[in-house]
Amino acid sequence: MKRASRKLLFLPALVLIGVSLLLALQNREPRYKGKTLSAWLEEARPDGGAHATDVSWLREREHEATEAVQAIGEKAMPSLLAMLRTDDSSLKARVISWLNQHSPVRMHYTRALVYHSRAVLGFRALGPRAKSAVPELSGLFFQGKSTWVAAEALRGIGKDSLPVFQAGLTNGHAGIRTESADQLGFYGSNAVATVPGLVRCLTDSDPKVRSVAAVSLGKIHAQGELVLPALTDRLEDPDRWVRLNALRAIGRFGQQGKFAVGAIANAITQYEDDADFRKEANATLRLIVPRNEVQDR
Repeated sequence: MKRASRKLLFLPALVLIGVSLLLALQNREPRYKGKTLSAWLEEARPDGGAHATDVSWLREREHEATEAVQAIGEKAMPSLLAMLRTDDSSLKARVISWLNQHSPVRMHYTRALVYHSRAVLGFRALGPRAKSAVPELSGLFFQGKSTWVAAEALRGIGKDSLPVFQAGLTNGHAGIRTESADQLGFYGSNAVATVPGLVRCLTDSDPKVRSVAAVSLGKIHAQGELVLPALTDRLEDPDRWVRLNALRAIGRFGQQGKFAVGAIANAITQYEDDADFRKEANATLRLIVPRNEVQDR
């Protein structure tokens, strides 16, 4: 019991040390118009408060924060990377909880997710100017723990991040393959070189990987001679979402996908009890077949 009490006595000291370090870091942070980088980002991505759901107010603050990050430039990257590394440790949560129970001064605990969203906003504002951060972000991405937030930051940087996601398509972790395939779709025509890798993902053992690969191939909308036969094969996929997303992707190719009409008709018959699939199939047929030839099935 005494040992537990002694441990608790150290908690305030640990917090004071942590706060002191935080203040020291903030003093070293780059500034714009007298405000720190963190302050600008905090206004644009608040953790609760009166304006947390005010879309127009937040949009204004986001515009101002973007201007601040762009003015600060590459000097913002160490702080942004530190925000991305923030973790919701159980020790930190326990310390804050204990202090709030035993101290008249309430301490606010900002969740790691909030810091992550601020960092992503910062990397998006910097864009290609942050390309030197790609190796470190790549490391976070492949660790698996921060995959999603690292992916968002990488995409914010732009084309310099494409090789990371291309490499991720063959990673041993299904979550990383899924995120990589998903992110590549946002690059559109800039990701044409990744099409063969995405086509291979259509036969991945994980249905989520197959599904997002189909979506991204539709978004990239290139190399139809390679992509369309592979998408057509997925109309018989055992996973419903893979079938639906393959249909939608075929539709994005317009009349170039006309050769898939027979396979779509067969799939409608095979999954006749699936009203959503039939609806999507007919919508796809209207996109790939001239109006005077199409007839709902």
